[in-house]
Amino acid sequence: MRIAVLSDIHANYHALESALQIIDRKGCDKMVFLGDILTYGVEVERVVESVSERVFMNSALLIKGNHDEFYLDLLQGSKQINLDRYPDWIRESIEFTYGKLPLAVWEQLDFADYYVTEGVYFSHANPFPEGNWTYLSTPKVLEEAAMVLQDGGYTTGVFGHTHRPLHFVFEGRSHVVRGDSAVKKIKKAIQIFNSGSVGQPRTERPRQSTLLWLDVDPGSVGSSGEVQFNHEAIAYDVGAHLESVRNSALSGQTKEKILSFF
Repeated sequence: MRIAVLSDIHANYHALESALQIIDRKGCDKMVFLGDILTYGVEVERVVESVSERVFMNSALLIKGNHDEFYLDLLQGSKQINLDRYPDWIRESIEFTYGKLPLAVWEQLDFADYYVTEGVYFSHANPFPEGNWTYLSTPKVLEEAAMVLQDGGYTTGVFGHTHRPLHFVFEGRSHVVRGDSAVKKIKKAIQIFNSGSVGQPRTERPRQSTLLWLDVDPGSVGSSGEVQFNHEAIAYDVGAHLESVRNSALSGQTKEKILSFF
Protein backbone atom coordinates (compact mmCIF):
# COMPACT_ATOMS: atom_id res chain seq x y z
CA MET A 1 0.00 0.00 0.00
CA ARG A 2 1.43 3.35 -1.06
CA ILE A 3 0.55 6.32 1.16
CA ALA A 4 1.21 9.96 0.25
CA VAL A 5 1.54 12.25 3.27
CA LEU A 6 1.25 16.04 3.16
CA SER A 7 1.51 18.34 6.16
CA ASP A 8 1.64 22.01 7.07
CA ILE A 9 0.30 23.51 3.86
CA HIS A 10 -0.35 26.84 5.58
CA ALA A 11 -2.47 28.29 2.78
CA ASN A 12 0.31 28.00 0.19
CA TYR A 13 -1.80 27.13 -2.83
CA HIS A 14 1.07 27.00 -5.33
CA ALA A 15 3.03 24.46 -3.27
CA LEU A 16 -0.09 22.39 -2.61
CA GLU A 17 -1.02 22.17 -6.29
CA SER A 18 2.49 21.11 -7.24
CA ALA A 19 2.44 18.42 -4.54
CA LEU A 20 -0.92 17.12 -5.76
CA GLN A 21 0.33 17.02 -9.33
CA ILE A 22 3.25 14.84 -8.22
CA ILE A 23 0.88 12.50 -6.39
CA ASP A 24 -1.53 12.29 -9.32
CA ARG A 25 1.33 11.48 -11.66
CA LYS A 26 2.81 8.74 -9.47
CA GLY A 27 -0.40 7.45 -7.91
CA CYS A 28 -1.14 6.32 -4.36
CA ASP A 29 -3.55 4.07 -2.49
CA LYS A 30 -4.17 6.57 0.29
CA MET A 31 -3.57 10.28 0.77
CA VAL A 32 -3.20 11.72 4.27
CA PHE A 33 -3.25 15.41 5.12
CA LEU A 34 -1.52 15.81 8.50
CA GLY A 35 -3.10 19.15 9.36
CA ASP A 36 -2.31 22.85 9.51
CA ILE A 37 -3.78 23.60 6.13
CA LEU A 38 -4.21 27.31 6.95
CA THR A 39 -2.52 30.40 8.50
CA TYR A 40 0.54 32.32 7.24
CA GLY A 41 -0.32 31.99 3.55
CA VAL A 42 -3.18 34.03 2.06
CA GLU A 43 -4.75 31.70 -0.54
CA VAL A 44 -7.34 30.56 1.99
CA GLU A 45 -10.32 29.80 -0.25
CA ARG A 46 -8.30 28.03 -2.95
CA VAL A 47 -6.48 25.80 -0.45
CA VAL A 48 -9.65 24.83 1.45
CA GLU A 49 -11.42 24.02 -1.81
CA SER A 50 -8.48 21.99 -3.12
CA VAL A 51 -8.12 19.97 0.09
CA SER A 52 -11.87 19.44 0.41
CA GLU A 53 -12.05 18.14 -3.16
CA ARG A 54 -9.50 15.46 -2.31
CA VAL A 55 -11.32 14.58 0.90
CA PHE A 56 -14.78 14.38 -0.67
CA MET A 57 -13.90 12.97 -4.08
CA ASN A 58 -10.85 10.82 -3.38
CA SER A 59 -11.42 9.83 0.27
CA ALA A 60 -8.24 11.52 1.46
CA LEU A 61 -7.82 11.46 5.23
CA LEU A 62 -7.73 14.85 6.99
CA ILE A 63 -6.09 15.10 10.42
CA LYS A 64 -6.49 18.11 12.69
CA GLY A 65 -3.49 20.33 13.39
CA ASN A 66 -3.16 23.06 15.99
CA HIS A 67 -3.85 25.74 13.37
CA ASP A 68 -6.96 23.93 12.16
CA GLU A 69 -8.11 23.85 15.77
CA PHE A 70 -7.92 27.68 15.89
CA TYR A 71 -10.67 28.03 13.31
CA LEU A 72 -12.77 25.13 14.57
CA ASP A 73 -12.75 26.71 18.04
CA LEU A 74 -13.49 30.20 16.75
CA LEU A 75 -16.48 28.88 14.83
CA GLN A 76 -17.79 27.01 17.87
CA GLY A 77 -17.98 30.24 19.82
CA SER A 78 -18.27 28.45 23.14
CA LYS A 79 -14.57 27.65 23.13
CA GLN A 80 -12.92 30.90 22.08
CA ILE A 81 -9.16 30.86 21.80
CA ASN A 82 -7.15 33.59 23.49
CA LEU A 83 -5.43 35.31 20.58
CA ASP A 84 -3.70 37.76 22.92
CA ARG A 85 -1.15 35.11 23.89
CA TYR A 86 0.21 34.97 20.33
CA PRO A 87 2.64 37.43 18.69
CA ASP A 88 0.98 40.21 16.74
CA TRP A 89 1.88 38.77 13.33
CA ILE A 90 0.39 35.35 14.13
CA ARG A 91 -2.74 36.93 15.58
CA GLU A 92 -3.17 39.07 12.49
CA SER A 93 -2.67 36.07 10.21
CA ILE A 94 -5.30 34.08 12.14
CA GLU A 95 -7.80 36.93 11.99
CA PHE A 96 -7.12 37.45 8.27
CA THR A 97 -7.60 33.74 7.58
CA TYR A 98 -10.75 33.50 9.68
CA GLY A 99 -12.27 36.35 7.70
CA LYS A 100 -11.67 34.50 4.42
CA LEU A 101 -12.85 31.03 5.43
CA PRO A 102 -15.29 29.55 2.91
CA LEU A 103 -17.66 28.43 5.66
CA ALA A 104 -19.93 26.29 3.49
CA VAL A 105 -16.96 24.08 2.62
CA TRP A 106 -14.99 24.33 5.86
CA GLU A 107 -17.89 23.22 8.05
CA GLN A 108 -18.26 20.02 6.02
CA LEU A 109 -14.68 18.92 6.61
CA ASP A 110 -14.31 16.07 9.07
CA PHE A 111 -11.02 16.40 10.96
CA ALA A 112 -9.71 13.27 12.67
CA ASP A 113 -7.41 13.45 15.70
CA TYR A 114 -5.35 10.52 14.40
CA TYR A 115 -5.40 7.67 11.90
CA VAL A 116 -4.06 4.13 12.13
CA THR A 117 -3.41 1.57 9.41
CA GLU A 118 -1.19 -1.53 9.38
CA GLY A 119 0.53 -0.61 12.63
CA VAL A 120 1.30 2.93 11.43
CA TYR A 121 0.03 5.81 13.60
CA PHE A 122 -0.59 9.21 11.98
CA SER A 123 -1.27 12.48 13.80
CA HIS A 124 -0.28 16.10 13.37
CA ALA A 125 2.29 16.61 16.12
CA ASN A 126 2.98 13.48 18.19
CA PRO A 127 1.38 10.36 19.74
CA PHE A 128 0.66 12.11 23.05
CA PRO A 129 -2.90 12.83 24.32
CA GLU A 130 -5.21 15.08 22.32
CA GLY A 131 -4.42 18.77 22.75
CA ASN A 132 -0.71 18.17 23.40
CA TRP A 133 1.16 19.94 20.60
CA THR A 134 4.71 19.19 21.81
CA TYR A 135 7.26 19.36 19.01
CA LEU A 136 9.22 16.16 18.34
CA SER A 137 12.40 18.14 17.95
CA THR A 138 14.86 16.67 20.46
CA PRO A 139 16.20 13.12 20.98
CA LYS A 140 14.63 12.98 24.44
CA VAL A 141 11.13 13.85 23.24
CA LEU A 142 11.49 11.56 20.22
CA GLU A 143 12.37 8.67 22.55
CA GLU A 144 9.35 9.46 24.75
CA ALA A 145 7.16 9.42 21.65
CA ALA A 146 8.67 6.13 20.50
CA MET A 147 7.88 4.49 23.85
CA VAL A 148 4.27 5.75 23.66
CA LEU A 149 4.00 4.21 20.20
CA GLN A 150 5.52 0.95 21.45
CA ASP A 151 3.11 0.78 24.39
CA GLY A 152 0.23 1.31 21.98
CA GLY A 153 1.33 -1.59 19.80
CA TYR A 154 2.51 0.62 16.91
CA THR A 155 5.86 0.28 15.18
CA THR A 156 5.72 3.47 13.11
CA GLY A 157 4.62 7.03 13.81
CA VAL A 158 4.12 9.69 11.13
CA PHE A 159 3.85 13.35 12.09
CA GLY A 160 4.27 16.94 10.87
CA HIS A 161 4.23 20.14 12.95
CA THR A 162 7.98 20.88 13.03
CA HIS A 163 8.10 21.76 9.29
CA ARG A 164 11.27 19.66 9.01
CA PRO A 165 11.56 16.20 7.42
CA LEU A 166 12.84 13.49 9.76
CA HIS A 167 13.47 9.75 10.04
CA PHE A 168 14.18 8.55 13.59
CA VAL A 169 14.71 4.94 14.68
CA PHE A 170 14.41 3.87 18.33
CA GLU A 171 15.62 0.45 19.48
CA GLY A 172 15.95 1.05 23.18
CA ARG A 173 13.38 -0.64 25.37
CA SER A 174 12.33 -4.25 25.80
CA HIS A 175 8.99 -5.50 27.10
CA VAL A 176 8.44 -8.62 29.15
CA VAL A 177 5.48 -10.63 27.89
CA ARG A 178 4.19 -13.42 30.11
CA GLY A 179 2.73 -16.37 28.19
CA ASP A 180 1.23 -19.60 29.43
CA SER A 181 4.52 -21.38 29.88
CA ALA A 182 7.35 -18.93 29.35
CA VAL A 183 8.58 -15.41 29.82
CA LYS A 184 9.99 -13.91 26.64
CA LYS A 185 11.48 -10.53 25.87
CA ILE A 186 10.34 -8.77 22.72
CA LYS A 187 12.36 -5.89 21.35
CA LYS A 188 11.06 -3.93 18.37
CA ALA A 189 12.46 -1.01 16.46
CA ILE A 190 10.16 1.99 16.43
CA GLN A 191 10.36 4.36 13.48
CA ILE A 192 9.22 7.97 13.53
CA PHE A 193 8.83 10.04 10.38
CA ASN A 194 8.16 13.72 9.92
CA SER A 195 6.87 14.54 6.45
CA GLY A 196 8.25 18.09 6.50
CA SER A 197 6.15 21.00 5.29
CA VAL A 198 4.44 21.56 1.97
CA GLY A 199 3.78 25.26 2.43
CA GLN A 200 6.33 26.71 4.86
CA PRO A 201 9.50 24.60 5.23
CA ARG A 202 11.88 25.46 8.05
CA THR A 203 14.83 23.39 6.94
CA GLU A 204 18.28 24.89 6.66
CA ARG A 205 18.52 27.20 3.67
CA PRO A 206 17.75 26.71 0.90
CA ARG A 207 14.23 25.99 2.14
CA GLN A 208 12.77 22.82 0.66
CA SER A 209 9.10 21.86 0.59
CA THR A 210 8.57 18.11 0.88
CA LEU A 211 5.97 15.38 0.93
CA LEU A 212 6.43 11.87 2.32
CA TRP A 213 5.87 8.58 0.52
CA LEU A 214 5.33 5.44 2.60
CA ASP A 215 5.22 1.98 1.04
CA VAL A 216 3.61 -0.38 3.53
CA ASP A 217 3.35 -4.12 3.01
CA PRO A 218 -0.06 -5.03 4.50
CA GLY A 219 0.27 -7.45 7.38
CA SER A 220 4.01 -7.03 7.82
CA VAL A 221 4.47 -3.70 9.59
CA GLY A 222 2.97 -4.80 12.86
CA SER A 223 5.54 -7.57 13.22
CA SER A 224 8.64 -6.22 11.51
CA GLY A 225 8.45 -2.48 11.94
CA GLU A 226 9.82 -2.04 8.44
CA VAL A 227 8.44 0.43 5.95
CA GLN A 228 9.86 1.89 2.77
CA PHE A 229 9.88 5.66 2.60
CA ASN A 230 10.98 8.64 0.57
CA HIS A 231 10.91 12.36 1.26
CA GLU A 232 10.25 14.00 -2.10
CA ALA A 233 11.12 17.61 -2.84
CA ILE A 234 8.30 19.77 -4.19
CA ALA A 235 9.32 22.23 -6.89
CA TYR A 236 6.86 25.09 -7.33
CA ASP A 237 6.66 28.78 -8.16
CA VAL A 238 7.82 30.23 -4.85
CA GLY A 239 7.78 33.72 -6.33
CA ALA A 240 4.05 33.45 -7.06
CA HIS A 241 3.38 32.48 -3.46
CA LEU A 242 5.44 35.37 -2.12
CA GLU A 243 3.72 37.78 -4.48
CA SER A 244 0.32 36.68 -3.17
CA VAL A 245 1.48 37.55 0.35
CA ARG A 246 2.86 40.92 -0.76
CA ASN A 247 -0.42 41.78 -2.51
CA SER A 248 -2.59 40.82 0.45
CA ALA A 249 -4.23 43.15 2.98
CA LEU A 250 -1.90 42.02 5.76
CA SER A 251 0.18 44.71 7.48
CA GLY A 252 3.72 45.35 6.31
CA GLN A 253 5.16 43.93 9.54
CA THR A 254 3.23 40.66 9.20
CA LYS A 255 4.12 40.33 5.53
CA GLU A 256 7.80 40.82 6.36
CA LYS A 257 7.68 38.09 9.00
CA ILE A 258 5.91 35.59 6.73
CA LEU A 259 8.24 36.31 3.82
CA SER A 260 11.28 35.83 6.07
CA PHE A 261 10.58 32.07 6.25
CA PHE A 262 11.38 31.82 2.55
